[in-house]
Amino acid sequence: MKRFVASATSAVAREARRAVAAGRRWCAALGDLWRRSLQFRVVVSTLALSSAVVFVLGMVLQNQITQQLLDTKTRAAVEATHAAVGVVERELAVLNVNADGFESTLSKAINKLTTPSPEDAGRTGSDAGAYEPVLAYDGPAMTYPQSVEVGPYDDVPQGLRRGVQDGQMTSQIHTVEREQGPVTYLLVGAPVENRYRPLQLYLLFPLTSERSTVGVVQSTLLVGGLVLLLLLAGITNLVTKQVVRPVRRAAEAAERFAGGELDERMVVVGEDDVAKLAESY
Repeated sequence: MKRFVASATSAVAREARRAVAAGRRWCAALGDLWRRSLQFRVVVSTLALSSAVVFVLGMVLQNQITQQLLDTKTRAAVEATHAAVGVVERELAVLNVNADGFESTLSKAINKLTTPSPEDAGRTGSDAGAYEPVLAYDGPAMTYPQSVEVGPYDDVPQGLRRGVQDGQMTSQIHTVEREQGPVTYLLVGAPVENRYRPLQLYLLFPLTSERSTVGVVQSTLLVGGLVLLLLLAGITNLVTKQVVRPVRRAAEAAERFAGGELDERMVVVGEDDVAKLAESY
């Protein structure tokens, strides 16, 4: 067993040394090509600069699109929350927290939001999409025996609760662990006007579709950036070749001149700067 482990270790070490040696040879070949080839240097430099530009532009576009999606979602969610608060206030207009069935009354108000009547559907319907409602009778100084909540109240972060308990409509993006995995929500909370101050409504809007849209945007930008870089590499190689080829011919002619072949000439094509160089030879 020890011999087998030792032989396996030595085999891995040999493969690692071979990989390192091959990497060194590649680096040496690229370094030699970089020193000797003007065309290679121009193409690589253009690709490096273009990659930086494409990366920055892609990040800016992605951030702009993501922010626009979130702003649109937030506006629609706030409108839906205002409408839902109105429905809940009508349902709880005669609420008595000391009466029996207080929690069932809150559950009925929640059911009114999830299955609205035709009259309420027009008020609560919006572009924000589906949501999970939470109705809580809770305050900073209240504990479990006093507080009552209906819905996934544990998913509402403490910072959002404090803002709503202070009487302000507050929104926050929060990720919640569910059985199927983490789910990101846009949470909007608002106080419900009634005789009992610590009553709040929270709506949890899943951002699943927005995340899918951002994923599609990222994939599109990535593929578009790679295609653009390939096109730039081809164009740069073609343009550089038009400049480097006459220079190579001039260098070869100069070497033959230096070797004593004084009858050497260059072909004159056109009337540009390279043609003037050929005429000077």
